[in-house]
Amino acid sequence: MSEGRFGLRPPTRPAWHGPPDVLRILWTHPRASVRWLLDHGGLRLSILLVCGVCATAVVVLSSSLAPYFPRNAWSWVAGLSIGMVVGLCQWAVSAAFLVPVGRILGGVATWTELMIALAWGGAPVAAGLPFALLLLWSRSLGSASSILLCNAVLFVLYGWAIATKTLAVAEANRFSFARGVACTAALLGLIFLELTAFWLLVPSLTAR
Repeated sequence: MSEGRFGLRPPTRPAWHGPPDVLRILWTHPRASVRWLLDHGGLRLSILLVCGVCATAVVVLSSSLAPYFPRNAWSWVAGLSIGMVVGLCQWAVSAAFLVPVGRILGGVATWTELMIALAWGGAPVAAGLPFALLLLWSRSLGSASSILLCNAVLFVLYGWAIATKTLAVAEANRFSFARGVACTAALLGLIFLELTAFWLLVPSLTAR
């Protein structure tokens, strides 16, 4: 890839040439962006991105529950705190799960590399936080057109994140997009099993 195209420097360039504008380039060039991050980046900004994803998810869920469970300031703090902890734990578990899955498919990614790939792959969801807040506000006002617009934008961003995560995981493992799709399918299967176990466990705990 040429140096001038979209401002992305080749991933093989030394770190002293300066980083590319990864938060912008990632949307259209996820593999090249993630390769640069794996070669020169770290986990610090990855943690912030995961927290952004968690915040978006909590606000979207809260916007759906707001008519039934009005929230005060403390419930928002508790909800965001729990969401962050659960999201960070799920991030670590997902990366650990994808290590053996990637090995089975011929990949070479380490746990840390997969954590970086998953975090940056989810950047479109983190970018959806303003729309999640607008959705919450729109529901409080009862604006149907604004609710529809926000839901449409968030749907696109979540779909985009699935694509960027798939490509990011494929790049971390240095294998094809098709095998990246298999990794994503396995990860979605894991999340489905976790959610199923959670919904089966909650009634048994509350019944005691």
